[in-house]
Amino acid sequence: MNWPACGQAKNLLLQDLAQGEEVIGKILLTTYHASKGREFDTVILPGLLNGITPRDVPERGKWRRPTAKELAEQRRAFYVALTRAETTLHLIIGPGYHTKNGYWIGKGPSDFVVEMARRPAAGELRGVASVRPSRCGPSSATAFRPIPHRAR
Repeated sequence: MNWPACGQAKNLLLQDLAQGEEVIGKILLTTYHASKGREFDTVILPGLLNGITPRDVPERGKWRRPTAKELAEQRRAFYVALTRAETTLHLIIGPGYHTKNGYWIGKGPSDFVVEMARRPAAGELRGVASVRPSRCGPSSATAFRPIPHRAR
């Protein structure tokens, strides 16, 4: 795959992520929960940023970090989404995001993705054949090549 230059990572297009894939003209946009039990050739998980995944929880007009129980449920849902890919999984990360009101929230990449990247071997991810982080910093795509179904 030809990775975009660092300056171009902010303007990634779907076509950039699907290079080399056979595209039959449709995209399915679904939630983590609705994807359970289904499989897709290519899965793109955008918004993997702290505050979004794992999601902060609204409480009495303020936002708080999830409890251990809430965090465990969010991690399970993330794992479901992660394991829907048969061929390629793209994880879109960055340093933060803008709210709908234009405020910058800079909490960094998702702790879930950081935990995965810190594992000593990709094989520990159960089903992931290789991990290849992009060379870009602030807004980047990371491709994971899942092990084909038959080998799982």
